[in-house]
Amino acid sequence: MANDIVNYPILSYIFNSTDASTHIFELLTDPAYYWDYYGPEISSPDHYVTNWTALCSAPPIVFSSKGPLIGCLLYPNVTRNVKDGSLPNNLTDIGFSSNAVASNVRSLFPTCLAAYCSQTSCATSNACDSGNLLTNGYELSAAGVAECWLSICSENVLTANPDIAGIGVTPVRLSERALY
Repeated sequence: MANDIVNYPILSYIFNSTDASTHIFELLTDPAYYWDYYGPEISSPDHYVTNWTALCSAPPIVFSSKGPLIGCLLYPNVTRNVKDGSLPNNLTDIGFSSNAVASNVRSLFPTCLAAYCSQTSCATSNACDSGNLLTNGYELSAAGVAECWLSICSENVLTANPDIAGIGVTPVRLSERALY
């Protein structure tokens, strides 16, 4: 299932929606983005994430494929929107509830993506610059994160920081796996 997930494009609403978190139910019900790992207290055997707080607290899992990446990218806004009543409260049942995790996710994405993209061709682009990854209000920019992730996860491994994605560190091509 992991290879099937990789071949799906990042959803268009990430790029063209004012607040992509309003599309959370589309993500949660799209079989292309079910998670391909079964782990205690994180997902069910049928590939549904049952605890987004646990998943988004584990950076290696966050960057394992597009489903976790997008779900955790939306985590801070979904959590905020649940608390302010603009998204249903039942999203807390699957873990969209922790302000601490939301804050960590806001830091995790820009820090990991910027560190990953430190080589010349990637670094000369502003795709992974923190100004592109965050909005003026210091929220994650869904479009900016997706653009950076797509620019890093290409066939061109030379654009990645070799300490993070070099030989012996990343077991498969970047186009086959997300950051790890």
